[in-house]
Amino acid sequence: MTTKLLFVYGTLLRGAGHPMHQVLLGQSDFVSPGRLQARLYAVQDYPGAVVSDRSDEWVHGELYAMRDPLTLLKRLDRYEACSEESPQPHEYRREIRSILLPDGAHRPAWVYLYLRDTARLQAIPSGYYLEPPRPAGPQ
Repeated sequence: MTTKLLFVYGTLLRGAGHPMHQVLLGQSDFVSPGRLQARLYAVQDYPGAVVSDRSDEWVHGELYAMRDPLTLLKRLDRYEACSEESPQPHEYRREIRSILLPDGAHRPAWVYLYLRDTARLQAIPSGYYLEPPRPAGPQ
């Protein structure tokens, strides 16, 4: 199975201010916010998501439609240090996972999952790498 969709939850988010987000924007289109059933950890100055089977654990992020998946994923694999040229053991692995959209639909998308031990990492219980969005309305 393959997909042109990519789910991001950390430094590639719109609000993260990372230069690689501009690379993502240049080669894909924003589709929707979404969430992955997983647990989020603070690794260093970036997060790592580990798949969870708990119904109350979600990682919030953004879904993008890639225009040229092979080219973009190759570049992102190098960025995430999980390309064939990257030293072993890898910190991340790219997998296709089901992403839940706000309308309740599920879409398969590529996502980078954290592979290393999380015992000494701090969990991010909210599932948001950045601050959760504020509700609209009068302030």
